[in-house]
Amino acid sequence: MKAKILALLALFLLSTACRKEDDPQQPVQQNIYLTKLTAPSYIDSFAYDGNNRVVTFTRHYSAPNTDQVYSYSDFNSFGKPTKATYTYTGSPNSNVVFTYDSSGRLTKEEYFNPTTNALENYYTYTYNSSGLDTITEYSSANVIGYKWVYTQSGGNTTSITKYNSANVQQYKNSYTSFDSKNSEDKFYPDHMKTHLTNNITAYSFTMSSTTNYTVAYDYNPENFPTKKTTTNLTTNNTTVVTYDYIKK
Repeated sequence: MKAKILALLALFLLSTACRKEDDPQQPVQQNIYLTKLTAPSYIDSFAYDGNNRVVTFTRHYSAPNTDQVYSYSDFNSFGKPTKATYTYTGSPNSNVVFTYDSSGRLTKEEYFNPTTNALENYYTYTYNSSGLDTITEYSSANVIGYKWVYTQSGGNTTSITKYNSANVQQYKNSYTSFDSKNSEDKFYPDHMKTHLTNNITAYSFTMSSTTNYTVAYDYNPENFPTKKTTTNLTTNNTTVVTYDYIKK
């Protein structure tokens, strides 16, 4: 009887082993998410919920020692927040409302006093066939403040020009070349994006004069940057930005 039981057990173990060999478990597909960007003067941190949506964005400035924090809520069908609370060290809090068009593009960003619910200021976003066209800042009295005009091509922003309320140019960033890898910009909330698909490898900054820069990257296996080194072609000085990610 014992020999019969052992023989049956052996057959069971053999059949189980065969099933495991015939049906191997596939590795779980994981996606990558940016958790921290460390620049010389600030650190950006990202916290995600169970649906992998950014629920808290923090920008910590080293000098002065301050934090700019957005906490997002009330996500729409596009997975984008329609509300947020905004805090900045040493400043009153604000409640933020985001409005989107039927394509899920951000069209308005409004800041309200959390006590009185009075409108403090707001931004509008307009688009053309290439993408984002203009971001315009308004006071609560609908007076135009600053304006940022974008040009875009091939999914990348190629220039950003800032104007003051008198429509006088303040500065211009011109992005002249890109790599073919993935930009970390995709992880930023819509109102914080530069609107890049790829990474900038050369650009110029114009204020009273023009300075040219080149940018080199290290990448992870998912083709996102892990290190960015920017070189000022006038002074030859370099700055380094690093990126941390998680998989989930």
